[in-house]
Amino acid sequence: MTAPGVAFERVDLNRPAVARLRTDVCGFLGYTERGPVDRPVKLDSWRQFLDAFGPPLSFAHTGHAVRLFFDGGGVSCYVMRVADPRVAAPAAVSLAGLTLRAAYSAISRAATEATGPTSGPAAPPADSPGAWGNRLTVTVEQGGLGITRSLPHQPRDGTSLRVETIAGLGAGSWLRLVQDAAVSDFYTRVVSLDPQLREIVLDPPIARPGLDPTCPVLLETVEFTLRVALDGEEVERHADLSLDPGHPRRADLVLAGASTLLSAVLDADPALLSDPARWPVPGLPVRFAGGRDGLATATAGDFLSALAAFEKVAEIAVLAAPDVVLRAVPPETDLGPPLRSNRCTAPEEPPAGRLTGVVLEAGSATPVAGVRVTSRDVEASAALTDAAGRFTLRGLPIGQVALRLQGAGYGALDASAQVFGVAIPAPQRFELAPASLPPALGEDEIFTVCAAMAAQGERGLHRVAILDPPEEMLGVEEIQGWRGRFDTSFAALYWPWLVVAPPGEEARTMPPSGAVAGLIARMDLLEGPQRAAANRPLRHVEALSHPVDDGLHGLLNALGINVVRATPGQGVAPQGARTLSSDADLRYLGVRRLLLMISAAIEEAHQWAVFEPNTSMLRDALTHSLNQFLGALHRQGAFAGDTPEASFAVKCDAENNPPDLAAAGRVLAEIAVAPVRPYEYIRLRLGRTDRLTVQE
Repeated sequence: MTAPGVAFERVDLNRPAVARLRTDVCGFLGYTERGPVDRPVKLDSWRQFLDAFGPPLSFAHTGHAVRLFFDGGGVSCYVMRVADPRVAAPAAVSLAGLTLRAAYSAISRAATEATGPTSGPAAPPADSPGAWGNRLTVTVEQGGLGITRSLPHQPRDGTSLRVETIAGLGAGSWLRLVQDAAVSDFYTRVVSLDPQLREIVLDPPIARPGLDPTCPVLLETVEFTLRVALDGEEVERHADLSLDPGHPRRADLVLAGASTLLSAVLDADPALLSDPARWPVPGLPVRFAGGRDGLATATAGDFLSALAAFEKVAEIAVLAAPDVVLRAVPPETDLGPPLRSNRCTAPEEPPAGRLTGVVLEAGSATPVAGVRVTSRDVEASAALTDAAGRFTLRGLPIGQVALRLQGAGYGALDASAQVFGVAIPAPQRFELAPASLPPALGEDEIFTVCAAMAAQGERGLHRVAILDPPEEMLGVEEIQGWRGRFDTSFAALYWPWLVVAPPGEEARTMPPSGAVAGLIARMDLLEGPQRAAANRPLRHVEALSHPVDDGLHGLLNALGINVVRATPGQGVAPQGARTLSSDADLRYLGVRRLLLMISAAIEEAHQWAVFEPNTSMLRDALTHSLNQFLGALHRQGAFAGDTPEASFAVKCDAENNPPDLAAAGRVLAEIAVAPVRPYEYIRLRLGRTDRLTVQE
């Protein structure tokens, strides 16, 4: 309204309704190949996990648990990578004027998209520490956005040129000048340009002996292209980059917006950035180095630190940490039979290329002997490194070849290398990272982490923990003793471990929390948290680590241990949905989670009531809002009563809000609910009568 006068504005006096909150979002803690160690990452698919954290580690459980979660019906989860932050480091490589680091830049872009555009600078890419980055290589290639020629009759001062076309040229572009087919070492920068006159203003002016601006000059823009490869296969390509701070394709800014694997930092020396002769030049692939996992020194404290980061994520309703009970076993490395010498016995070498290299331990530059180096391009071309870490492969095609390096106690490395037709004095260098395995946590350390997971719910964070039993506690007597250490309604314990075999993977035995979290999410999305996540098959589960019969099931179920059983024709499914509480009212997991959802939804939806006048109108509004919300839950089957009056009650009036309470600035609403409880025991009594009917 800009003109004087009277205007009407329609205002909705209704308060926001209470909505049922999501309770299917799970938070996973554990070991991953890559990804940030300083923040939780939200994922909406298994594909996103692979992009952010890489393929699951063969010796760890977290990656496989997240896959079971999504395959089992989950749609959203958070993952927090656990590592020793004092040791974990990203791999990096230094080029002329540019430093590249292994990173996951998509995190900052996702955060920007979620919060909308901002006026400030973009969040820096998150580092992605780990030895995985040592498998990256970068190759510099010649780039060029534009090429043009100067027109005749130019001014002699060389401060400006009129050209045939300005396509690919812009303010900040550096130009290399060529005259009479001779490439000079003279570079100049485009300060401004006039598109209509096709005239460019240069700084510095063309004032070099041997260059005559009045004669035709060929002008080439100076840019470079980065080809990024992982395990020898190209995964990213960033074309026509520049180091000039004013260039529209400045390398660090382009990578921050386009790369999901790298971040870049320009050199601080302004003289280098303004001298294209010192920029990266085309050459052989350069390997990243210095990446460390930080797993060998990981402790229970690192799990607790990662768990603390989840406190800031209110959306999480379920916690799982399958790697807390990990007993890592190094993967077997099959080096094959001993190799014969691949030296040619003919008088002359065949007319093919050779590759000479040296294998060093990453981080220490110690030669590694006994590494099997095989060519993935030429069958039966292989060699073993000697005591100095050196090897030679012959009979290879000249050019780029793909190699695989395998050594006992080291992670396998897939790399690319350049094969030459003649021997070169300097061998090509390859670095193998030692197999980094996390130590096994002690029984008391595992208990500390599990107790901290349950404590988040006890502190009012509206979540429960799915606890996995340690592998040494899977015996019948041991699991009973382990269960006796807990008394909380904010955690549930599932037993035994599962034998899972997702499509395309080998069978492995692992804790049940990932598969159970997926089932909980599926049932929550279908019916709600009041529905017990039990008696439904777990997907990809083929067998159990321990057999279970009716007697053992009854014994453990009475103790609050949720037993997973295999039923012929029905698959493997949890046959229990209890918490670890001794309180009979909070015995069932569905009851606890329903109460958590109700309290979280009411707390979130009634923030409007703060600073409202404490009158009967406010109390009536609260009563109406609560009755509407609880009535909707009753209609959805969340409560045990047949009628709303038998299912819940809300009291917020002058009787329970006396004047002294109002004088203290408080208002009280008392809520009573009768949550539905699952049927655990169903008895059918079969008898014979004259009518041959079944009596119950």
